[in-house]
Amino acid sequence: MDVLIAGKKWEDMAEYILKCLVTQLPKSERYAMGAQIRNLVVKIGSRISRATVIRDKRYKLQEVMEADYALNELKTLIRLADRVQYIDKKKFEVSVRYTSELGKILGGWCKSLTIQG
Repeated sequence: MDVLIAGKKWEDMAEYILKCLVTQLPKSERYAMGAQIRNLVVKIGSRISRATVIRDKRYKLQEVMEADYALNELKTLIRLADRVQYIDKKKFEVSVRYTSELGKILGGWCKSLTIQG
């Protein structure tokens, strides 16, 4: 269940961040900070995708935790973009909502794997 929800939430978050947030960055930052944000978004999706096909609970947990670590890095970059006023408050708030929802799902997934394993 968490797997399907995590994948769907990641897709929603990725679409918003890539279409709305990265494109709003100043041109001077679109290729530096924008590239980091894009790479983290893809990394999170990749880790979630890998976790869905791994059978061993330890390795599955490791992938989910890696996705969570990358999500925390993404949150840090989004907060920085807000602080230096590269993005408007509305886009910041929506991005925070998406990342928080995905973070809760990943945290629950980690917890369930820890209890099972």
